[in-house]
Amino acid sequence: KDYTTQGTKLLRPGNLFADGSVRWSDGNTRCMPNSWAEEYPDFIVGSNELVMNLTAQPLADEFLGRICMTGDGERCLLNQRIARITPVGVDTRFVMWVMKAWYFRRFVDELNTGSLIQHMFTSQLADFVMPIPPLDEQVEIVRQIGIKMTAVEETERATDQSLADVTRLRQAVLKRAFEGRLV
Repeated sequence: KDYTTQGTKLLRPGNLFADGSVRWSDGNTRCMPNSWAEEYPDFIVGSNELVMNLTAQPLADEFLGRICMTGDGERCLLNQRIARITPVGVDTRFVMWVMKAWYFRRFVDELNTGSLIQHMFTSQLADFVMPIPPLDEQVEIVRQIGIKMTAVEETERATDQSLADVTRLRQAVLKRAFEGRLV
C-alpha cells in the first residue's frame, strides 16, 4: 500500500536478471516514499553491490540464489528475501562469477528447503566453501570472463541478425513463389 510512482526504488526479485544485471523498467519498478530511505539508511543499496534472490517459485533459469551486481550510481531500498553480499578481502566481481558458476548452483540446488516456493537463507551461505585464489588471479579471472562474455554477446547479436535475415529471405522466396516469379 506504500508503493508510490516516485521516491526511492525498491529492489525486488523482478529486477534481478539472469545475466547478473539489475534492471529497472516501467513494468518492474516500484518505489517507496523517500521517508523509508531516511528511516532505514542501512537498507540502501548503492553502486556495484552484490544482491541475491532468496526465494523462487519456479526453479527455472536459476532464479533461487540468483546473484546480481548493481550498476554505477545505483540507489535503491533492499527488500525482504533479497540478500546483500559484501565480500571482504575478495574481488566483488570474482565473487559474483563464482556464485553464477555451476559450483554454487549445485550448492543452491541441494538446499531445496521449500515445496512449491523454494527458499534459502543467508545463514546457509556460510556453509558454501568458495575457492579463493590470490587477488591478482581473481582480477585476471574476472578480466578473462569479461573477454569471453563479450565474445558470447557478439555471437548472440550476429546469430540474432542472421536469424532475422533468414526470416526475411524466406518471406521473399515465398512472395516470389506466389507471384510466379521463382525461376
